[in-house]
Amino acid sequence: MGKIGLKRPDLAERNKLAGLTGALRGENNPRYKHGNSIKELKICQTCRKKFIGYRSRKYCSKKCGGIGRENHILRTCPICNKTFTIFKANERIVNFCSRSCLGKSRIGEKNSYWKGGFGKFPYPFNFNKELKELIRKRDNYKCQLCGVPQVEHIIKFSVHHIDHNKNNLNPENLISLCRNCHGRVNAHPELLCEVNPVRDLKV
Repeated sequence: MGKIGLKRPDLAERNKLAGLTGALRGENNPRYKHGNSIKELKICQTCRKKFIGYRSRKYCSKKCGGIGRENHILRTCPICNKTFTIFKANERIVNFCSRSCLGKSRIGEKNSYWKGGFGKFPYPFNFNKELKELIRKRDNYKCQLCGVPQVEHIIKFSVHHIDHNKNNLNPENLISLCRNCHGRVNAHPELLCEVNPVRDLKV
């Protein structure tokens, strides 16, 4: 059985079609738009910037086009003073140029959840990541109760206050414990008696 489908035109027919296509170029084409498809030097009606575009084009970009057609409005970010555009429908919603500036506007007293600076309560502000990391390094990144290394755990080791006084940040009062042992010690403080008291407590 032969192949089903249209027969491919031979070379003579293709040359004939090519000549017909060439004859319909420019003003001979019924879809000719009087030269509007020719690119030329234009001036944007919004920012007055020069650009190369078609004769019917009025704006250099979508941004300027939105402003020119009054679909967009200009706004200045109150954090970084950057000028940006937003849709007119979002005029009451969007006030910042990015999520980063939005986050900076909600730091400290500007946050609706601000509690007067007691974010770490009952821990003091000096009980920070740097101090905890120094304690873990001093203890060779091992749990001081079971001896398991930190690399075998998904999360970092906890730093426990031996006397349960949150304000006592003396390195001798701080010890590295894994998550399991930390929970056990909080319930049974006497377990810390198993810890070897001879250790390097210098941080």
